[in-house]
Amino acid sequence: MGLSPREVAELVAPEVGDGQAYLVGSLAGGLGNRSSDVDIHVVDETVKQHRGPKLKRLDGIPVDIEHFPASAPAELAQGAGGVPLLRFAAGDVALGQRLGRSEQRRAARWFHATGLDPAAPPLYDAAQSARVQAMLARVTFGRLAGLSCMASLAEQAGLLEGTCLHLWRQAGRQLLELRCRLAGDVTTGDKWLPVRARRLGLSATPVNGEAQLHADLVKAALPGFDPLTLAAVRPARGSATVSLSGRSWLVNRHDRLLSDAVRTEAPVAEATRELGAARLLDAVGRAELDLVIEDDTLRKVFGSWITEK
Repeated sequence: MGLSPREVAELVAPEVGDGQAYLVGSLAGGLGNRSSDVDIHVVDETVKQHRGPKLKRLDGIPVDIEHFPASAPAELAQGAGGVPLLRFAAGDVALGQRLGRSEQRRAARWFHATGLDPAAPPLYDAAQSARVQAMLARVTFGRLAGLSCMASLAEQAGLLEGTCLHLWRQAGRQLLELRCRLAGDVTTGDKWLPVRARRLGLSATPVNGEAQLHADLVKAALPGFDPLTLAAVRPARGSATVSLSGRSWLVNRHDRLLSDAVRTEAPVAEATRELGAARLLDAVGRAELDLVIEDDTLRKVFGSWITEK
């Protein structure tokens, strides 16, 4: 992209103080292009809470600088200490530790962070890296299972073939993402997935249904699963019941008022028998219900793979 590490270090130097500056994001992961921003995280003992991002420019290229307490990376990684692992042949998936969106992004960035000072220590040691990798694999495994469930429900509901195929292919992309993460590349950003897979030597064909997804899981040294058994629904987060004119209404997290909302908490297989696949899909789409992959269910289904750690 035309910038040298020395130029970036000189620009960032006034922001570093007694801390250490690290390149993070796609560029640190060996990706990026001429339109990529430069993302810098500064960790410093004197910083008490996250600050930023602060935008600077170097030859017209945006340089985003954020500050974190020096303890922040280790605290995030230690969150998975002592949790059970699903120890699949392809790699480990952590249970019992859920990451929010911002935590996922930070964990992935700190995993691949590169110090602007060559003498700067890595933000994670080997044990911490393994924990973070397993936590991020859990995020992707949940997305894979959730999309597989939606695709299966779409088929049962008789939705258009193109809709079902789209959902299966999105599930296939999450399988490829999971394989990348288990292989040691946890970079975020869907647009980089094909490049990441190629450099890891991972090949994949578009998934066209549950049978192919199952076969691809087995080829990837991962266990197959029934998505309707693995997933569950529960009342959607951010929703509330209100009474208007003597009637009960649901206000969902998008502030829509729904008069005929369903409020159930059950495995998807059970909820489908109760409501039907089409109504269940509609309830998830309208934010009446959330589709979730619970750790307790993963423990039951994959119990023989669990290692307490």
